[in-house]
Amino acid sequence: MLEARFPYGSARQVCYRQHLKKVLLSFYESDFADRKFLDELCNAEPEKFWQSLSEALVYSLLAERGIERERPVGKGPDFLLRDKSGRRTWVEVYCPQRGKDMQASSGDSRADGTYSSPPDESVASRWTAGLKEKTEKLFGTAGVLGFLDREIVGPEDAYVIAINGYRLRSEHEPHVSVYCGINQLPHAVNVAYGLGHLVAHVDPKHKEPSRIGLSSRAHIRKFRSSEPVALISSCFFLEPKNSRISAIWGLDLSGECVVGNPEPICLVHNPHAAHPVRRGLIPADEEYSWEPQDTGHGILTSHFHGHVLPPKKWKD
Repeated sequence: MLEARFPYGSARQVCYRQHLKKVLLSFYESDFADRKFLDELCNAEPEKFWQSLSEALVYSLLAERGIERERPVGKGPDFLLRDKSGRRTWVEVYCPQRGKDMQASSGDSRADGTYSSPPDESVASRWTAGLKEKTEKLFGTAGVLGFLDREIVGPEDAYVIAINGYRLRSEHEPHVSVYCGINQLPHAVNVAYGLGHLVAHVDPKHKEPSRIGLSSRAHIRKFRSSEPVALISSCFFLEPKNSRISAIWGLDLSGECVVGNPEPICLVHNPHAAHPVRRGLIPADEEYSWEPQDTGHGILTSHFHGHVLPPKKWKD
């Protein structure tokens, strides 16, 4: 199965397949893989394979860090963590796929024969779509009860949405990460706090940039081939209705750190969370927080912990 998806016979590819096999086997033999895991892993559709692989990679992260975890009872979120105080934190994993708008735009070659990366707004829209889908899992939709109403997620439990954005890369340049947006911050941060381009504030007297800041971006454009361009919200944590979502766990996981490729991870905290996640509970290179100001703006703070998955040195 792995040979069919990653068929090359180089030493790097062999090492990569062996690593994935170890990760997948460990997850399958644990109490955390659900009944459909093996079927979806072997499914011909890449979407199902990558969703299953993402769950296995997240499990590996949690297992290697020695975080206490419990098997979720019944059909609920993918993982349940418990901190030292006994408080429960649920983690629901999602691996968004490239949309048709991204396929069309990133498939156009440049004059030099290279390909362009997917547009910033198109990538961001897939993150917002993932947040919407996993929020509906918590609250439910018309005719379908959510995790809260089914009493799987308790009223005092924290709920974290983990999004693995690896599959949003251009199919022509899979080595080029789209983990960060146009402002060089992770997409998870941008869609959480409504952040846009970098802006330079120019001193009118000296006509020189006095400071660099970030523009706000409350909405992004969603491009659809058969319908007009739509505006969708891109300030997830600034909307009071999302206070039950404690944090976004932003991931760029593929297992490739074993062959020298970076796999960045961040945790983005909700400033209005009903049940915040304790800093350091969930593995992350960097954690972000947002302090709203009376002016309508806010202060972005980051705490760098070091690389959770440092790329291993590799020589071909």
